Amino acid sequence: MFVYIVLDIAYITMGNKNGVHKIIYKNGDVYEGNLVNGIKNGFGKLMCANDGDTYDGHWLNDKFDGYGEFKNSNSTYIYKGEFKNGYKHGKGKIIFANGDTFSGLFEFYMKHGFCTLTNSGNIYECIFQYNKLDGHCKATINIVSGFGTYVFPNKSTYRGRFKNSMFHGKGTFIGIDDSKYIGNMKNNKMHGEGKLTFGNELIYEGIFHENKFGDIQFIFKYGLIYEEPRTNQNNNSDDSKKIIPNDDLDDINQCCICMENPKECAFNNCGHLCLCINCAKNIHNTKKNVCPICRTSGRIIRIFL
Repeated sequence: MFVYIVLDIAYITMGNKNGVHKIIYKNGDVYEGNLVNGIKNGFGKLMCANDGDTYDGHWLNDKFDGYGEFKNSNSTYIYKGEFKNGYKHGKGKIIFANGDTFSGLFEFYMKHGFCTLTNSGNIYECIFQYNKLDGHCKATINIVSGFGTYVFPNKSTYRGRFKNSMFHGKGTFIGIDDSKYIGNMKNNKMHGEGKLTFGNELIYEGIFHENKFGDIQFIFKYGLIYEEPRTNQNNNSDDSKKIIPNDDLDDINQCCICMENPKECAFNNCGHLCLCINCAKNIHNTKKNVCPICRTSGRIIRIFL
């Protein structure tokens, strides 16, 4: 291997140098790898003195091209994957310092196409279009059942109970459009007693059935909730006469906290019948008798049906 110290890159021509060489540039950069006619071609490693960036991989005509590994100066991320004409292009993986990863397709340095993201141990499948998220990320691994927080790609949040990786039980959803839902969830849907607001405006408070109440359906999209009018609506319909399927009666009669035991207790001020005897005792022991539906303080009383 030959070592060249380049005093002024503007006036140096490597000529027909071929094979493996080490070049030390005037600014302190160091290249060690293959040359073809004095041009970086084949495998080589470049270490930049000023910013500390490094590239170790395949070159074509003095540019990153083919498979390589790029590490930025402050070690905030490492990219391993394909390059073309000096840009990330093709399949690649970014590994961040905190352990989060991005694995997917790039088109001239921009995320473009299907990808897999990991964030705080959770795995999501997403689609990007030129560095912009195109659609909703789908969780692909189970979230531990119990209480937790899920953050959507657009920073909307769900905080509440999970079961088998899905929103299930008492929870609160807050959207970036100022929408807010507080109530029961079942299999990622608003189901049971709940309250939906947009800003200071109350949209609905009562019983939801799989994201629906009456003839209005709400769905989660990009982490937001929006109305989707149903077709062939009957303007004369009476929601008070709406028949609930028999297989959902048990869900409606379940405690809104544990979603397992039957409702037996209500709050005297607001009248919400929403707790089983065990959850009522737990709330009473905290000395904060606040209704989980409307947040109104009151005395808990047992109802015998």
